[in-house]
Amino acid sequence: DESLDAGIPLLVNAEMTGGLHLINAQTGIKAKLWRFDTALGYMLKNYRRFNPYSFYQNNITPSKIIKYLAVDIFK
Repeated sequence: DESLDAGIPLLVNAEMTGGLHLINAQTGIKAKLWRFDTALGYMLKNYRRFNPYSFYQNNITPSKIIKYLAVDIFK
């Protein structure tokens, strides 16, 4: 969450088990490890297309975090 708050797009391992729900077209890219070089190249060329801080402001709010922890995580 700190990277999103700082406006830094994320490149994450697509095979991780946690936090992938935060990665979307605004926040960054999910990539398999063998595709990291391609994904990183895309991110560097298209850095301005990402808007992680806007996503953070609109989606990482106390009420939404509580809802996620209390309801969505147990589905």
